[in-house]
Amino acid sequence: MIMANATLFRKLAGKLIPKTDARNFENAPAYAFSAKHALAQYAATGCLNNTFYADAELQLEDVLELCSKVEPEFIARTAIFARRHSYMKDVPALLCAALSVRDLRLHEQVFEQVLDNLKMLRTYVQILRSGVVGRKSLGSGPKRLVVRWLETREEDQLFRASPGSNPSLADILKMTHPKPANLVREAFYGYMIGRAYDTAALPSLVREFERFKSGEQLDVPDLPFTMLSALPLSWRDWGAKQLRVMVGVSRHTLERWRQWWLEEFPRSSFWRWASGQMATPVDEPTLPLSLLESFRKPRAEERTVDLLRFILPLTTTPTMQETGGSRSTRRGCGSIPGVGL
Repeated sequence: MIMANATLFRKLAGKLIPKTDARNFENAPAYAFSAKHALAQYAATGCLNNTFYADAELQLEDVLELCSKVEPEFIARTAIFARRHSYMKDVPALLCAALSVRDLRLHEQVFEQVLDNLKMLRTYVQILRSGVVGRKSLGSGPKRLVVRWLETREEDQLFRASPGSNPSLADILKMTHPKPANLVREAFYGYMIGRAYDTAALPSLVREFERFKSGEQLDVPDLPFTMLSALPLSWRDWGAKQLRVMVGVSRHTLERWRQWWLEEFPRSSFWRWASGQMATPVDEPTLPLSLLESFRKPRAEERTVDLLRFILPLTTTPTMQETGGSRSTRRGCGSIPGVGL
């Protein structure tokens, strides 16, 4: 069978490839992107940081130049896509700031879709104040949107996200002068910017934080590590904080679990029966750690699984959940440490 001339067709295929029209950073032949293509790539992958071929300033200039070559609608769509789907931060905030100069209507439409947390809002304000997009102050339009953004967030949400500077939340409050809608918000704003405030009107989370700092409260507030790292926390405090982060529960839930282990579990008929079968007594005041350590598996993960199997009857057998009476049963009971049942 006679085959087609592979060399001939390879040459024909090569002739169909478009000619290059640009040079890359290595001065090699390349294809130039359209303005929309280049802007979309910057928005989806660019971090406005130094790279091998370009520094942050050059990337910033490229993005702003590309914005001037495309219509505002494309900038708006790109900003939303980059934030929602590419999870980018600096470039979407920059595009939103650029829209404040190009098209105020579109700027308002994308504002909260792009600036979805306080860190993004701080980045946006920082970009506007720098003057890179053509304005050095917020102006009436952006200021109104920032105030509305603040008004739609709870005090606890703002307080947890308040760590950070240049600008800080206090700086933004001083720039925009939002009017408090109630006494709680008024006290919170006063607290954040260092003015007089009514302590009794502060949000509960802020009051917990202040009581913990002064030593009046022993429980660690449910706040980010960045707000607690400068405080004199004990190893127990850090352990409780880390556990809340690991299992994804609130401080109140963690406290309910602790209360159950120390008060309800030792009174259950299941524990009264099971503890009597153990070769080595378990120290009840340090439950559940003492019970976990009584299992003989070498790895902590394996001991945890054994512990969960051990207490399984408490969730599957109604009679095991009694805290009074003498009735008990071994049906469904997991392995007992030191006994091997």
